[in-house]
Amino acid sequence: MYILYINTKFLLFLIFVIIRKQIMAKNIKFNRIRVVLADQEKTIKWLAEQLDKKPNTVSLWCRNEIQPSVETLYRVAKVLKVDIYDLLNPLEKIEDEL
Repeated sequence: MYILYINTKFLLFLIFVIIRKQIMAKNIKFNRIRVVLADQEKTIKWLAEQLDKKPNTVSLWCRNEIQPSVETLYRVAKVLKVDIYDLLNPLEKIEDEL
């Protein structure tokens, strides 16, 4: 079970790294942080306070202008009490935009 967890985390990291450069060149909707915040009726300011980040940084994540690190994405998932996969768009949707 532990090996599966590490492999899943590593796979997520690889996907993130491989696509990250392409995301910077295009405004691909890679994460769903804004959607999850809206569903939970939480604000960007609230999330920024929970993560000890600047609201401007969280706003950039929500607009998919920059992407949080994998570690930060895990922290966001923990704070919002969701699975990390709920914060990411399905790979099929992202591939359509590439």
